[in-house]
Amino acid sequence: MDFIKENLEESLLGGYMVSYVNLDQATKAELDLLMKPELFSNSKNARLFTEIQKAISKGYCEMNMISDQLEGQGWFDNNRGWSWLADLCRNPAMKNVLVSYAKLLNEAYVQRVSYEQLKLVVESLTHRGDHQDKINQVTEAASTITALMTNTRKKPTMMNEAIDQILSDIDYRLKNEGVTGLKTGIAAIDDAMGARGIGDTDLIVIGARPKTGKTLTSLAIAANCAIDGKKVLFFSLEMHAKELGIRLMSAVSSLKPNDLYGDVSDDNHEFWANFSAAMQKLSNTQITIEDTPNLKIQQIMAIAKQVDAQCGGLDLIVVDYIQKAGVNEKQRHDLAIGEISGGLKTLAKEIETPVVALSQLNRNGTGKPTIAHLRESGQIEQDADAIFLIHNKEEDDEGNGIGSIVEMNMPAYRHGASAGPFYLDKAGGKMRDAMRHDIDRVTAPKEEKRGFRPKGFSV
Repeated sequence: MDFIKENLEESLLGGYMVSYVNLDQATKAELDLLMKPELFSNSKNARLFTEIQKAISKGYCEMNMISDQLEGQGWFDNNRGWSWLADLCRNPAMKNVLVSYAKLLNEAYVQRVSYEQLKLVVESLTHRGDHQDKINQVTEAASTITALMTNTRKKPTMMNEAIDQILSDIDYRLKNEGVTGLKTGIAAIDDAMGARGIGDTDLIVIGARPKTGKTLTSLAIAANCAIDGKKVLFFSLEMHAKELGIRLMSAVSSLKPNDLYGDVSDDNHEFWANFSAAMQKLSNTQITIEDTPNLKIQQIMAIAKQVDAQCGGLDLIVVDYIQKAGVNEKQRHDLAIGEISGGLKTLAKEIETPVVALSQLNRNGTGKPTIAHLRESGQIEQDADAIFLIHNKEEDDEGNGIGSIVEMNMPAYRHGASAGPFYLDKAGGKMRDAMRHDIDRVTAPKEEKRGFRPKGFSV
């Protein structure tokens, strides 16, 4: 199927060869970003473009010199050699349309690849085979097409451009309370991240055992950022959107999650006052909730890129939680988890949006966890820019929490020193910084318990 006329490819090649060296720097940069060999549907055009690029890199782009370099190569001679180049240069695209033609070439490439991907999907679905393999084929095709449609490719950064970005960050810090990155609204986390804050391409992992407060922490971060005007995408792989909405309302008000299942009559003025306060804070925020269960990492990346393109740029992505993402049942679980964490880091870099991902800790064990307690921790530790671990400060002998105070530590931080402990309070179904008197109480030295000692025994 033809998605573009071949003469447009050849006209673009002729114009590129004839005019490139005389273009202004801005047009050259745009063409360099837009054009690549695989865009050409005709293999000989793709190969010639590669040779033209080589010539430009060596400081020349004259037709005769390119012809001399290629003469004797079978593919070139079989395509009429010098006469072919002469024909291209007789009907070149004008300088002022080169960028437009390159964009048309890009569009045709996207359509062509999408068509080929969809053909593979149709062939897979209409033939016998393993159901999971078919689903994987569909998922991979969707991810490929979405990446093409959202155009996440960008040009390399020159050192002088990087320096300009650093100076911009310094200027921003001077004007905005010293923090360049995203602030969570939770003092313990923001203090740990320091003046850098959460960077645009960061993957932040929050690990905890069940019922410790990792989801509450992510809800507090999401709500605080959204109220601050940020655009947030929340992947709730375990909880329904309505349930998540209830907890978000609780996170920003005096509502407790169970209040919505209690007395909601008109006479309960306290409930409706709290409900109205929560609605007022959240109704105009830009929080998108995706609650499809068992999403694979390719689907998470595809959805995030779609939402990012639709809303004009996300500010934060939250994933609750890594181990609930769909995996290939034929794949080793630790490798599958590594693929998920690696995909989330790649997503953060591609669309320059930080990702906060929750992770389950191994259930066995009590007390303060370490990175080794992260399930399938090796790859997660490698991918994460920062790892926060939470545990109940007060536990019974089986590790069950018996109070609302939790301890948080940051044992790994790619951009600075580890930090902690910090203390948070999860009372009332919301996560916030703990009060000083509660911190003093849970950190005070415990009196040694003196048990019964039979007479005659000594230490």
